[in-house]
Amino acid sequence: MPRSTQERILSGFFWMGIAVLGYSVFPIFARGIYAEATLRPSDVAAWRFLLATPTLWLIVAFTQARRSPAVRTQNDARQPGRGPLMAMGALHGCASLPAFFALEHVAAGLYSILFYSYPTMVALLSLFLGERLPRAFWWALLGTTGGVLLALAPGLEVGAPGAELGQGIAFGGLLALLNAFLVACYFQFSRRILRDTPDVLRAVAWSFLGSLSVLATLALALGLRLPGGRDFALLLGLAWFSTVVALVARNYGIQRLGPPRAALVATAEPLVTLVLAAVLLAEFLVPTQLLGGALILGSVALLARDRQAASTVK
Repeated sequence: MPRSTQERILSGFFWMGIAVLGYSVFPIFARGIYAEATLRPSDVAAWRFLLATPTLWLIVAFTQARRSPAVRTQNDARQPGRGPLMAMGALHGCASLPAFFALEHVAAGLYSILFYSYPTMVALLSLFLGERLPRAFWWALLGTTGGVLLALAPGLEVGAPGAELGQGIAFGGLLALLNAFLVACYFQFSRRILRDTPDVLRAVAWSFLGSLSVLATLALALGLRLPGGRDFALLLGLAWFSTVVALVARNYGIQRLGPPRAALVATAEPLVTLVLAAVLLAEFLVPTQLLGGALILGSVALLARDRQAASTVK
């Protein structure tokens, strides 16, 4: 392997490692904010984009300034329209709301495990849109379905001790799955809008304005609450590290590793969340939930490996 290729791959793993850590602590930050019981899910969602959007635009301005006028003009000519980008962002904003509601009811690790059913949902939507899928998809769908049932099993036991807690797990789990489904819809929508887009980061920055407009309007209608010092620090972590830094790092990682290999690396996110939730929040899952998580992550890895093999053949 040429040295330049090896360095590019190592760089890709570095950036994906940053992205994995950023997305892994997303539910940790949210659970930490809810410990104070001051902010509501609508507040957290709005503050996330209120803090993340201007930060992302500063990064875009910095990267734009480093490009030549000719490259900027060429990129502008190939950028999607602002209307579709902001519509994409509005969908992203709506998709994020169930996540913050879910994290009021379920542990960070369980949320992360259930959310990671979204790659299988993306593939399922592709099937309904007429794409041909490999045999591995059906195994992945079976594994994901079984994993979800096992992960939610403690919340589906009727009349069991701690029934109130079980109902919270079931309700929060369903919200996490709704979040995963809406994110899958967002991926299908964004894939069509961002196809052949030369400056993805700038396009996403425009979409963040769409997310912000939806969530800020909702929060203002409900009465946007101001965070205290501790909550504000956690919101900064959520907005800057788990949103902007993770997004930029993932883009760099995908560019260097390619989507299939990057997707395989990303399957570590729920595992990292489980470890951090145990250490920082003293949240632990029961064996059936861990088994369900293993089935879901195994299914995602199977899909990613199949796509990697297909891209290698091509």
